Amino acid sequence: MRDIVEELLPQKEPFKFIDKIEEFDAENEGITCSNLYSAKDYYFEGHFPNHPIVPGVLLIETMAQSGLLLIVKLKKFSVSRGYLVKSDKVSFHDLVKPNQVLIIKTNIIKEIGDFIVIKSKILKENGKKVATGTLTLKV
Repeated sequence: MRDIVEELLPQKEPFKFIDKIEEFDAENEGITCSNLYSAKDYYFEGHFPNHPIVPGVLLIETMAQSGLLLIVKLKKFSVSRGYLVKSDKVSFHDLVKPNQVLIIKTNIIKEIGDFIVIKSKILKENGKKVATGTLTLKV
């Protein structure tokens, strides 16, 4: 489902942080996505030289992008833009190093007009928790 991500997500390289939709659950308003943070990614050069890790703000963006994909698939419409308007209760539990694949699980909590509140968690392939958070998106 890599091609569908390119088609549905308004963010493009080098600011696209979802590679693939692994599972879509319309009944429970949930989505599971994955992303490989390649050692070639531009941000590793400066964050941090000789000890590269994915910046936390990019993990928040990853959660937001999975939420946007969920919204687009559920609502069956396309968006040219989606905005992250609030992050709440975001916690980081483990570092993400180059060449790690992460699993992103996201569900819709509630909708208020054009605003949609999502809850998301990022896991390593071994199930270890990387980040969690509640985000509000505007579409």
